[in-house]
Amino acid sequence: MGRKHGATFWQSAWMNDQAFLFYRMWILTLAMSRFKWLNLPSTCDARFLEQTLALEGVATISTPKGADIWTSTQAVTNGSPSLYGTPKSWRSFGYDGFGYDVDPSNGVLVYNTQLRTPFPNGWIDMYARRLADYDRAADINVQQQKRPWLITAPAEKVNDLVNVYKQGSGGEPAILGLKGLTSEIDVQSFGMPVDLIVNELDDGKRRIFNDIYTFLGIENLTRKAERNIEAEVTAENVPTSLMALDSLMARRDAIEQLRSLRPDRFGETQVVWNHDNITKLYQAFTLEPVADIVEGGIGHDDL
Repeated sequence: MGRKHGATFWQSAWMNDQAFLFYRMWILTLAMSRFKWLNLPSTCDARFLEQTLALEGVATISTPKGADIWTSTQAVTNGSPSLYGTPKSWRSFGYDGFGYDVDPSNGVLVYNTQLRTPFPNGWIDMYARRLADYDRAADINVQQQKRPWLITAPAEKVNDLVNVYKQGSGGEPAILGLKGLTSEIDVQSFGMPVDLIVNELDDGKRRIFNDIYTFLGIENLTRKAERNIEAEVTAENVPTSLMALDSLMARRDAIEQLRSLRPDRFGETQVVWNHDNITKLYQAFTLEPVADIVEGGIGHDDL
């Protein structure tokens, strides 16, 4: 270990932090990539909208009064709520400080879920930490498979043996001629015998990912099943589909309000579950209008 910029630089602590940040970014990317917004005004940013919903739970699609420039920004509610808990007024603001007052006459609120909450405090961090722990445990388990060597030799032969060891470790032929080789050099291997359990750790990590996928509404198999029948797979995915519908309906509620407010602007706006339809149906997608999304049913193909 050494010093870096005046502070002790612990490699293990750095790797722990990097693993945590990696999985936090992974989960947040999944959360932000679930939906595709179609036919939003060009001045709206769907990516920023989904980022705001994931991190804050609420955003606004609105326009300054007297203007017709629609934005998808952060929202700060104020004033007393309505009978059903909906804010009567709020403020739109962006990262650059641009902001304006909004009410139902010039905008709507978009919620991340029908509970109108962001992801639970610490939820992403909690699962990122769990995944990082599994990764780091696997790293340590692999390291424990190594058997360090302890080599004793006369002082004048240490450099020679170091070079021989390096060559041998690199797979290169190494020859060292020493008088009384066997009597002067002693080689020992030491270390605790530890079983390799990487597969078990991978299974544990996979279960955590399944929990994440289910919570985000992303289809997955909740358990290993080589011969699951179709009905069993469908039944297992019902909770996942309902979680997807929860977030989807919260966004569609906002679109319905926008259509009522400005049908000329938002009459063709939709939000759908994100699929790479351009690759799968390139010709149909580019030559024909996007088909209406059929609601009803719980499969992701119907979202």
